Amino acid sequence: MTETIDELIAEHSRKGLEEIAAELGVDASDTAKYPNKTSVAEAIVEARENVLREAHEASQEIPEVEVQASVQSKLHIGEKGVFAKRAAMDERASTIQKGVSEMQKDISGMQKSIGAQKRVNEGAFANIGAGINELQSGIDRKAGEMQSGASEMQSGVVEMQNAILELEKGIMEFRDEFGNYEKDFYYGSSSEYPYLR
Repeated sequence: MTETIDELIAEHSRKGLEEIAAELGVDASDTAKYPNKTSVAEAIVEARENVLREAHEASQEIPEVEVQASVQSKLHIGEKGVFAKRAAMDERASTIQKGVSEMQKDISGMQKSIGAQKRVNEGAFANIGAGINELQSGIDRKAGEMQSGASEMQSGVVEMQNAILELEKGIMEFRDEFGNYEKDFYYGSSSEYPYLR
């Protein structure tokens, strides 16, 4: 049974369609002539129809040869007896074998799916790990900046305290000077009035 255009498009990539077309003698890599998957799929269907038509025409040209069919003598097996039981067992074994074969195909497909999912998960975990490392380095960097800012604030506080002490010292000196000025203003210089000392 041949695939339809829709089935070809759904089941194959552009590259896969180009490979199928190449097997049929169609060069589908020319994107000007075959701009999309639909045009490649149409070319494949057309090429397959041509091959079938040519095969049909070639078969009609061959003269018919009469072939005698060989008659196979099949051992008649009854419904009862050893041969019947053996035939039933063979048929059952064949059915079981087909079932096992189908199960093996399914298991193989499942293992491929699990392997693919595992690779996807490993990639995702690697990205999560990289994100966590980046986040941690950002936190460490910010903590360092905050520590540096706290140290600068601490040194600023110390400078302010020193400035306050200097200011207090200046105020005390000013008071002393003002007191001396007041004495000099009201009583004159202490050298003129030694008894005021």
